Parts: sequence; C-alpha cells; structure tokens
Amino acid sequence: QELTARSFIYLERALPEPEYSFHHVLVRDAIYQALPHEQRARLHHQAADALAVRYAADLLPHVETLAYHYWAGNDQRQALPYLLQAGEKARRSYANAAAADYFQRALSLLATQPISSATQGQRLAALTGLGQLFTVTSEFAQAEGYLRQAILLSEAMNAPMTIRARLH
Repeated sequence: QELTARSFIYLERALPEPEYSFHHVLVRDAIYQALPHEQRARLHHQAADALAVRYAADLLPHVETLAYHYWAGNDQRQALPYLLQAGEKARRSYANAAAADYFQRALSLLATQPISSATQGQRLAALTGLGQLFTVTSEFAQAEGYLRQAILLSEAMNAPMTIRARLH
C-alpha cells in the first residue's frame, strides 16, 4: 500500500487477482537492492511456495520461475528438481544458453549435497542434459566429457540398462 501511495507501483490488472507493476525498472531494482539479503531470500521462498500451491495442477509452464525463486530463496532441496525440469524444457526448446545455465546451477548445488540415490539421479539428469545439449550445439569435446561422467555415474548407480544404453 505504501508503494502504491508513493506512486512506485500501480495496479496493472484487478482480475482474476490483483497484479501490480513498478512504474520504472530502476525503481524496482533500487527497492529490491535496499532489502536485506535475508528478507529478499525469504520473500523469494514465499513467492515460490505460493506459485507451487497456485499452479500445483500444472507446474510445467512455471518451472523456470519456481527454479529462480527457490534458488534466490536459498532452498537447494526445492530448487534442484525445478532447475533440472527448466533445463530439460529449455534444451528441448533449443534455448541452449538457458539450458546450460539451469543444468550447471543444478550441478553446483549437487556438489554441496550429501551423496544419496536421489542426488545421484539428479546429477545423472544434469550430466545427461548437458551432454545432449553440447552434442546438438556441436561442442563435441564438452559433450563427450559430460556424457562420459554420466556413463560412469550410471554404471556406479547400477542404473537400468535402458538408461545406460541411451548414454552410449
């Protein structure tokens, strides 16, 4: 209400739910930067939780936003599946730079997690996604490196033969 009263934001649409926008991107950025880091992280996490509840019936159109808000909200456990889904979605849409970014961020988060069957499966998905991505972009040396890591991991996990065969 204070931001509206001070003309920093305006009501863009009222239905089906009120939606506000900033009058200028620089105002938005200045307000965002003025928030303490912990408060920003908490707000991102709340936004992600609200989106997950609101769109629970069909999350696929929102995986990028969920990945962003959980990442910015410092919730690695929640961010990982959305980063992987967003990476795969971007890869399939040939949004190669975005796909690489999502998969790389997933790998960086996984490097800080204890090893479990779940994290190994997520690591395998990220490595496979990057290998497939770099194959399509003709960056064969990078593709080979990621796919070799995926093959070794799939063997160590004793992954089903159908998964292992797709990596060769």
